[in-house]
Amino acid sequence: MENRIYSALGLWMLLAVLSLSVGCAGSVPVLQLGETEGMDRVRSLYEQEEYARTVLGVGEFLSKHPGSKYREEAQFLRARANYEEGMYLETEEQLRRFLRDFPTGPYAEEANYYLGLALLSQARGIHQDQTEAEAAHVQFRSFLSRYPDSEFAEGAQKHIDNIRSRFAEKHFESGMVYHRQRTGFRAARFYFEERVIEVYPETTWAKLAMIKLAESYKKTGDWAEVAEWTGRYLSENPNGEDGDKANKLLAQAKEHLDRAASETPSSP
Repeated sequence: MENRIYSALGLWMLLAVLSLSVGCAGSVPVLQLGETEGMDRVRSLYEQEEYARTVLGVGEFLSKHPGSKYREEAQFLRARANYEEGMYLETEEQLRRFLRDFPTGPYAEEANYYLGLALLSQARGIHQDQTEAEAAHVQFRSFLSRYPDSEFAEGAQKHIDNIRSRFAEKHFESGMVYHRQRTGFRAARFYFEERVIEVYPETTWAKLAMIKLAESYKKTGDWAEVAEWTGRYLSENPNGEDGDKANKLLAQAKEHLDRAASETPSSP
């Protein structure tokens, strides 16, 4: 009987040792580690793209070491991990708090950039409210102003360009709604010229707006305006996709203008 007890006890101890060994090799809770080892574990989880476990690991680490010298890094890694997990609202909130606490720290530049990404990732379709896209636009512009030589500067500029194109498309589509109406010429021209061409001249939508303006004026027989907008399109976009259409409209405009000039009686 006594031998059986000792045998069972020995087996239990062996299983306990094996279990501890597996745990050490796999997922040791951060709470069981010291400050430096705990942060190393968080970094390892992040580098292995274990983002959900990184978030949990940071929470455990900060609960045990709230005043740690690694607190800034831990909070930043948590925000980045949340971004990779697609938790964009959480990322935004965490990065805003992070930048209030560490506005000039070693992670501030990247945090500012990822705040813009988190906002942009929440943006809605062009026919919906653009609050998040507008906030992302402001954030990326602020980022470029503060960090013009950043490794993220090119990406920030591309996002700005894409957001501006998004805004231009929204106004262009609004203009098209009126353009399709028999009595919507004035409103359509307002959107095409003042909301698209004047504000977002570098976008593809501005080029399309010039053609639509010419077509709008053709419908009302304002051939001088047709000639002006097609001429401007061809001047600014000599190799544009709508070049053939612009040339045809311009030819029609010149024909009508020449005919009108020839039919005008000369002064006595």
